[in-house]
Amino acid sequence: MQNLLRLWYVQSGPWALQRYLGTIRVLDGTFAIRDTWRNIGRPLFQDYTWQGRAIGVFMRLARIGIGALMYALAGLVYAVFYVLWLLLPLIFIASLIGGFVGPAAQL
Repeated sequence: MQNLLRLWYVQSGPWALQRYLGTIRVLDGTFAIRDTWRNIGRPLFQDYTWQGRAIGVFMRLARIGIGALMYALAGLVYAVFYVLWLLLPLIFIASLIGGFVGPAAQL
């Protein structure tokens, strides 16, 4: 039982963090927020007209916004699943205790 609790509560934290960071790396490969921010003033496709610069800034800001939203969404999903993971044994134990106490209390 002690090994199960150590596995569930101690070793699952680094494992979940590695999975989350892996997801962030995949998202960074798609959105590249840091690189996009660094190139915010450069026009897209080397169109150095004022229209090309304006469209480039708008498109890069949109990409940064969508990327930040996806990062936040991934963080929220991982946080919710990890909290549920941590609560699962407690819910199981509470249901066991409730199952044993509940019918006896009705007699």
